[in-house]
Amino acid sequence: MPRRYLQLLEPGCEDNYGKNYNGWHRKEQKEVAITIIKDIENKKAIQREVDILEAVKGHKNVIGFYGAFYHPASVKMPEREGLWISMERWSGVSVQDLINTRRSLSEDWIAYICREVLQGLCHLHKQEVIHHDLRPQNIIVTSSADVKISK
Repeated sequence: MPRRYLQLLEPGCEDNYGKNYNGWHRKEQKEVAITIIKDIENKKAIQREVDILEAVKGHKNVIGFYGAFYHPASVKMPEREGLWISMERWSGVSVQDLINTRRSLSEDWIAYICREVLQGLCHLHKQEVIHHDLRPQNIIVTSSADVKISK
């Protein structure tokens, strides 16, 4: 049961994957982002994604993964049925947002972002994972200036 590990807090937006929530990871003792995926028709593809998240977790330049848990149907709370995926919660902006809101980034910032992304990509390479969608929207600069690869 996901509730043993995760506590849903306030709901967030809904995206292509499912309904998003702010949550609390009981074991990790930290705030997390939780996505509840209702449509699990393509179980093989979802399992591949979860396996990849599990393989690449733990690197400072990759968005953290804290587990996936299936919550069965419930009469009291049918909206909570589905696969709960727990990820690192962050605040900040994507590199695309930085590009859109600034005329240009300084050479120092560009070098820093590139170095951090390359470190994350080296970690993915060591795990034999290819990121097929690396673009400015999927590179996050957190409010504490950490650079993270997402999606």
